Amino acid sequence: MVAQMVEVVRQEGYIPLLLCQYATLVLPAAEAARLDIDGYAVPLNRDWSWFSLDVCVDVVKSTQKPVVAFMPLASGGLRKDVRGALEWLYADVGVESILYGTATPEHAFQTTRTALQVRAEVDIR
Repeated sequence: MVAQMVEVVRQEGYIPLLLCQYATLVLPAAEAARLDIDGYAVPLNRDWSWFSLDVCVDVVKSTQKPVVAFMPLASGGLRKDVRGALEWLYADVGVESILYGTATPEHAFQTTRTALQVRAEVDIR
């Protein structure tokens, strides 16, 4: 069923990404099924992920496809060290990008600027 949905997405001219709330279970199953997707989106930050943070990190590192971390700052303490939280995701885990929520335009600007800076610094290492 998922493979058929991916086919429809491609036929419509879009890039299929699989959002995995439970990445520790879904991502390995998707890889084993050899789904024709271009990447994954997983809930992940330095403090938690669903089920097991360590297993999620291992799963993300095991795929050759790009991974977008969503909820990258969802733990309250991470907001005190946005740069460190993002550096961990980009450098240590190897995510391609982040997807975050925000309440104000200023917060969106600051977080995006920091994310771009951190990503650029990690890329030149």
